[in-house]
Amino acid sequence: MDRSQEEYDKYTEDMPWWCLPYAISTLPKLAELYEASGLPYLVVLDIDGSVITKEGVQNLRMDPVGKRFPWRPQPLVDIMPKTYVASSLVEHSIDDLEEKYIMLFFASKTCDLCAEFTPWLIKAYNILKERRPGDFELLFVCCD
Repeated sequence: MDRSQEEYDKYTEDMPWWCLPYAISTLPKLAELYEASGLPYLVVLDIDGSVITKEGVQNLRMDPVGKRFPWRPQPLVDIMPKTYVASSLVEHSIDDLEEKYIMLFFASKTCDLCAEFTPWLIKAYNILKERRPGDFELLFVCCD
C-alpha cells in the first residue's frame, strides 16, 4: 500500500488505465466485496457489474495477449460428460441442464469436512427443490 500521495503518484504515473483516487474511503468495502485478500489481485466484471472471474492475474499469465478475454469460465457443456446419473440411477443428458442454475459439489468420501457438510447440503437441496422445482440441479463431483 502506498504510504503517501507522492508514492501513489509515482507508482501510477506510467499506468495507461484509469486509477481510483489515493486512499479512498471505500477501499475496504471494495476489497471485501471482491474478496481481494492477496496482491496482486485482478477481478474482471461484466458490463452489468457481475463478476466474470476473480482469477484475473492467473488468466492473464496464461493468456498474456487476451485471446480468451474476458476470461469467462469454460461453458459447462464443453467440460462435462454428455450424460450424468441422477440419484434414482436414471441417466440424463447434459441438455437437461439448459436454462437451469447449476451447483457443482466437489467432495470426497474420505474428507471429514465433506461428511459433516453433506447432510446439511441434502436438507438445503430438498428445501430448494420444494421452493424452486425445475429451476436448478446440483451435481456431485467425486474427488476420490
